[in-house]
Amino acid sequence: MYLNGRYSWNKRTAADLETAISYFNQAIAKDPGYALAYAGLADAYSTLPSWGGGSPSENYSRSNAAARKALELDGTMARPHAVLGDNDKEYDFDFAGGEAEFKKALEFDPNDGTVHQWYAEKIGMIGGREKEALAEANRARQLDPLSPIISWEVGNVHNLARQYDEAIVACKKVANENPTFAATHLCLADAYWGNACTRRLLKNGKPMASFLVTDAILILLLPRNKDFVQRAGRVLSLKASKLDKRNARRGTRLRTPSPLFMLTWETKSRLSGGSTPGIRSAIGC
Repeated sequence: MYLNGRYSWNKRTAADLETAISYFNQAIAKDPGYALAYAGLADAYSTLPSWGGGSPSENYSRSNAAARKALELDGTMARPHAVLGDNDKEYDFDFAGGEAEFKKALEFDPNDGTVHQWYAEKIGMIGGREKEALAEANRARQLDPLSPIISWEVGNVHNLARQYDEAIVACKKVANENPTFAATHLCLADAYWGNACTRRLLKNGKPMASFLVTDAILILLLPRNKDFVQRAGRVLSLKASKLDKRNARRGTRLRTPSPLFMLTWETKSRLSGGSTPGIRSAIGC
């Protein structure tokens, strides 16, 4: 049951993750002391919201509970610490707590590719740690070169660092090897979009601050549930707010509307069912 659960979990679709959860629960029913099954359950509930499944608030809570149960049964496991760290950073925005959990996970098992993958993504999203994030993503790929999701992460981290040409190369390779793996096509879409926006913004002389808005566009254009958009909006609003404050300290005047204002304006409209001229027209992408 456990291995079936891992097989389904690696496919990374909402339906397959639900199947994985079923398998892990069956394994636990047969052996309530099976720590690996609880760890698998924690992984599945943690990744499910990112792939369009269920309520993030409910799934992250279930994920944390399963991770803590796994550690209660076996305190030497690495992956449950990574799950707690991932959930802390992504859902609770507890960056210090999440960092500490990831460090524990890497201490217990420095050769777990998924731990390096998740850590790469989370520090890549924060900004300012792009080189470290890419090193973690490449380390994950070295440890598990046959995993499509880990190879995808290399392209994803390049996208987060606005290195779109490198992202295209990385994700094309994954797409050629795994043409039915949906995530890699989203990675390519992000990279092609980012490349087009970059060229257009630079041609028009618009500031780098506008690239934050590109993230907002991608979120708002994709079919996501309301909870996802709200959480993503919180992350981008935080990034935009920091950028606004930095520019104010430097005396830099943005030549486009504030990313924070634009994101809030568009997101509120989408959530309320209204329509706006759109962020794309505002930044020329």
